[in-house]
Amino acid sequence: MQERVMIFIDGANLFHGCSNYKKGYKIDMLKLRDELVGGRKLVSSHYYAAIPRENSSQFPAQKRFLDMLSYNGFNVTAVPLKTHRVTVKCDYCGMENHTTEQVEKGVDIALATDLISFAMDDQYDTAIIVSGDYDYFRAIQEVQRRGKKVEIAYFLIQGITEEFIQVADNFISLNGIADKITKE
Repeated sequence: MQERVMIFIDGANLFHGCSNYKKGYKIDMLKLRDELVGGRKLVSSHYYAAIPRENSSQFPAQKRFLDMLSYNGFNVTAVPLKTHRVTVKCDYCGMENHTTEQVEKGVDIALATDLISFAMDDQYDTAIIVSGDYDYFRAIQEVQRRGKKVEIAYFLIQGITEEFIQVADNFISLNGIADKITKE
């Protein structure tokens, strides 16, 4: 029986990983998917992202990207960015300024929930998580406890811990395949 694979991509984490790997580096998501699957059977690929509000100038480009992924068979989970009130205090004069910022909330939980749910439903043999986020550590352990393999694919850069790499059954360095998955 052919090994069944599901891919789970943390979009924001991958975006930051690309920036930290090399300025201006971009990944072709279809090449990444195909490279990670290899000769195994792809059950599904999932992409998780936080998106700006529709009135944001960034929304149209983000929507086009997510639509392209959907068109090419990715299951896209897009969570709207949340507005968070922030108080900034000047260290020099002590004056406080109140502002708002957009923050990502719920993306990690959505990915971890799907990772565990699909494992419980026996929908895959191997999960491939594309992220360097240590927040997935316990979810990975739970999936492995249920007899599933977990591969982590990410850049070997500052920010990914050795402990997170070692929890995986297999670690795929995106540095090593960067030339194969680059967006041209």
